[in-house]
Amino acid sequence: SVIPANIINTIIVTTNATNVIPFSFFCSSIFTYFSFLFLIVISGWFIQRGSFCLVAAVDSIIEKKLTKILMIFGVALFSGAILMFFQIPIVYSPSRNDFLLALLGAVVFGFGATLNSGCFFGTLTKLFKGNIHMLFSLAGIISTSILAPPLVLEKKLNVSYPSFYYYFILLLIVTILIFFQKHDKKYNYFMNLIIPGLVFGIMNSSTFGWSLSQLIINIWFFFNNNILFVKMQVLEFFAFLLGMWIYHLKYNQFKWKKLDSLKATKHFFAGIIMALGARMMGGGNDNLLFQKLPSITFEVFMLMYVLVLSIYITQTVLLPKVS
Repeated sequence: SVIPANIINTIIVTTNATNVIPFSFFCSSIFTYFSFLFLIVISGWFIQRGSFCLVAAVDSIIEKKLTKILMIFGVALFSGAILMFFQIPIVYSPSRNDFLLALLGAVVFGFGATLNSGCFFGTLTKLFKGNIHMLFSLAGIISTSILAPPLVLEKKLNVSYPSFYYYFILLLIVTILIFFQKHDKKYNYFMNLIIPGLVFGIMNSSTFGWSLSQLIINIWFFFNNNILFVKMQVLEFFAFLLGMWIYHLKYNQFKWKKLDSLKATKHFFAGIIMALGARMMGGGNDNLLFQKLPSITFEVFMLMYVLVLSIYITQTVLLPKVS
């Protein structure tokens, strides 16, 4: 069974795009299929190497370093650019009530992610560094995903798509990103941007709405409606984790932290809070970056701003000593 197409995180608006290349064209052989999974493994490697996490990026902003936040935005926009070659692009344009709910969800998610010391991506990257407490974060996320149903349904309308501004902002971000790096690190940051952006763009094309948030939504349908996971999404997810694991095997950076019961409890409730915030937003920060941000609408910029602001205030005012 396939997850219904009408349950995709938030309000999504499609366009009358033409000359769209069907993704099936690129999957005409088993060789291509496994090559695609191999690319996902490589992407997991680069995500792990770049410590792709919005909480860490905001922490860098506090230290007056913009590299991580620019790289995250650059990966998201480049992913959207790739997506446009394969299917009709999406535009985030919610109703007033859904938008207010999403803004509240951004505040909740930002608080939970900071308490957890990592967003959805950060949870995985730290887990593969040996932070055993992130297992409790995942337990909180999964348990909440089973009990709390998705709150926002998809709606479709026909609107224009700002492709020119899309590419202009993408080019500006990449330029700024490369310009601010030390000479010996420019190549590394460039690869951390290009490889994940390319692979995530293809993944979003091959399985509609792919993201960690979408898999979390699918958990609810699996346990409550007996709807099976999309097989390709599951394969992509484990290929992504494999890349992260191989990175630490190569560099011998994996080491389990000593289990602390208080930290384990903190991370479990942080996972619950993150999952609830993601439900209200219609998806976590990964969904916001890879599904909504490329549409470059006022609503998505406001949602992104509120999420970053929530993390910033939590880090500097509410929980300044959380690690």
